[in-house]
Amino acid sequence: MSTHIDAFAIDGVKVVLNDDNYSEKRGFAEYTKQTEAGTTRRDVIRIGYLAELSVKIKTTGTVKATLEDAAAQDSVELTIWSDGDNSSTNWTCFVSSFTADLVRDTSTATYWDVSITFRDLEAS
Repeated sequence: MSTHIDAFAIDGVKVVLNDDNYSEKRGFAEYTKQTEAGTTRRDVIRIGYLAELSVKIKTTGTVKATLEDAAAQDSVELTIWSDGDNSSTNWTCFVSSFTADLVRDTSTATYWDVSITFRDLEAS
């Protein structure tokens, strides 16, 4: 894993991540270059991309509802933050799995255990 993801957002709702509640898989796309004469050069460029992001968090109903809405869509655009290199990127993906289990419901707060997996549209 080359970059640590600190948070992501869907529809303006930010979800903060910790090391113990997310994992990511990276894939590689191979590109060959062609010369002006149309022949293929021998070197192959391997470009890494985020192929899958799996998240398991304990969260409130607001974040759960946002993730549930994302699971119902054909594709979503995540904004992913990395504080380590002070950058953010947009990633178009879809939700391949989603579960939400009620942990606690009191008069003041409701908490859910949510497990969600985002997959890259190009990697599927």
